[in-house]
Amino acid sequence: MKQLFNHIISFQWRCLLAIELDITAICLESDCLIVINTILGHQGENSINGQLTKDISEEEWN
Repeated sequence: MKQLFNHIISFQWRCLLAIELDITAICLESDCLIVINTILGHQGENSINGQLTKDISEEEWN
């Protein structure tokens, strides 16, 4: 589970550039869909499989 979490986080970092560019990024890898949508004003939040969830820091998983 933690390996999957770290994989998603590393992939998520590639999408954070979209926030800097103020665009919407749709990232799809290993059946994990992460949508970062700044148009809706949800900066810093992710929509995973349709569920809006807060970012989880790695400290919370250690």
